[in-house]
Amino acid sequence: KLTEDKVKAITNLFQFEELTDGQIGKLFNVSREQINHIRHGYRWGSVTGINQEEVVYSNSYRQFTPKTNQDSQEDKIRDIVREEIKTKFMMLL
Repeated sequence: KLTEDKVKAITNLFQFEELTDGQIGKLFNVSREQINHIRHGYRWGSVTGINQEEVVYSNSYRQFTPKTNQDSQEDKIRDIVREEIKTKFMMLL
């Protein structure tokens, strides 16, 4: 079950564009849909301050381009950061 503190932590993770709603959901043992509802202000808006009428929708995450060596290096860095974030949040739970 989500708490206000967990929802605040989830909201903080939205800044990491490489994390999907499904990945965030797995960190908190909730569904992708629940994370999506938080992201778009359908749920927990009083805690997050997200108003569903102000949400800007984008399909840019669906655009794919071939990976370069720099992309691979950035992926490795993201993986390291993601694990550090996951470890810190798991300590909070």
